[in-house]
Amino acid sequence: CAAVTFGLESANIVGYANKAVPANTFVQAGAQFFDVATDTLDLNKVVTGLKGVDYDTDGKFTATAPHIQIPGLDGKPAKYYYLNDGWYDNGTPDGDVKPGWCDDWGSIVDLVIEEGAGFWFKSSIDANFTGAGAVMAETSGSVTAPNGVFVIKANVFPIAVNLNNSTQVEFPNIKGVDYDTDGKFTATAPHIQIPGLDGKPAKYYYLNDGWYDNGTPDGDVKPGWCDDWGSIVDPVIEAQQGFWVKAMGGDLEFVFKR
Repeated sequence: CAAVTFGLESANIVGYANKAVPANTFVQAGAQFFDVATDTLDLNKVVTGLKGVDYDTDGKFTATAPHIQIPGLDGKPAKYYYLNDGWYDNGTPDGDVKPGWCDDWGSIVDLVIEEGAGFWFKSSIDANFTGAGAVMAETSGSVTAPNGVFVIKANVFPIAVNLNNSTQVEFPNIKGVDYDTDGKFTATAPHIQIPGLDGKPAKYYYLNDGWYDNGTPDGDVKPGWCDDWGSIVDPVIEAQQGFWVKAMGGDLEFVFKR
């Protein structure tokens, strides 16, 4: 769940959003606030509220520290851990330590996320994942998912979005498929999964002829995101929520709006 607050400062919107994460649960998340000084999605600067652990030479911290995985297109995730005493080079022979995201050697890394990218997050205790900073000044932003592979993406703005609301998001090049009673469309349609805290994802498919209730006995059909019964639904992606997407029929562009 997320609480979002915006304020105005110069040309940019600034604010914060909270995401509650139960202990020992992998959730998909998105970084949606920019560091004001560097204008980047730097997780060492825009994410707060985490309780780190101390480094140990046995590597036990990898099981107890707040943990991020960023999937690569090769299927191998890059893994990072939030430590109280991550090592960094301060220009002295021994370096120094400070809290921050670290590699599995305990060294601070420059953890910058691309706009619209999603990642896995896990904490061994209940966590309140808080993003804070500036929101991109533009009123819309584009994210592209490559054809034929599952990737984790996220809204570029820290706000909830209904996938079937064109004032919030559009899909200018999407290629839907037609409904069939055998359910073959679930293997061929553009496909989004929004993970739940129970580990079970809600699945949606983009159909050319999704059924909806238009007030008549038979209803009607139109293009849109549908459940696995072929009915138009209102899939909402909350602020700071990542999601799986598999583009079919070509790369899939999301144009998010605010």
